[in-house]
Amino acid sequence: MFVRIAITAVLAFSVAATSTAAAADYFWNLYHFPVSGRVGYHMVSGAKAAKEVEPPNCAWGFESAEIQGDLPPGLTFDSKTGRIEGTPRQPGVWVLTTTYHNVQCTNTGQAYGDRSDRDEFHIEP
Repeated sequence: MFVRIAITAVLAFSVAATSTAAAADYFWNLYHFPVSGRVGYHMVSGAKAAKEVEPPNCAWGFESAEIQGDLPPGLTFDSKTGRIEGTPRQPGVWVLTTTYHNVQCTNTGQAYGDRSDRDEFHIEP
């Protein structure tokens, strides 16, 4: 039996935002996870916010998203969900910047504007 263990490194962009209701500073860490895969194996990388640092009980969302940079061949990007999915066809490292437009805490209405993150996608042979 062969078991493959992958260690994934995530680069995240932190943004300070102040909630007037709680008068506390919060840091949004937006990123894609996972960012590593293997040629020929399907992968899904979803847009995530670090739960330990977002405002309590916040369900975060965004209006749309866009990427700058090239995706690994075989992967596609959904601008409504921020999701990157597909079956990588080529090994290598790809650097992407994702911009999320009109980020907000959907259950409180607190707006955070546009936020960006930079991720490195590592695809193994």
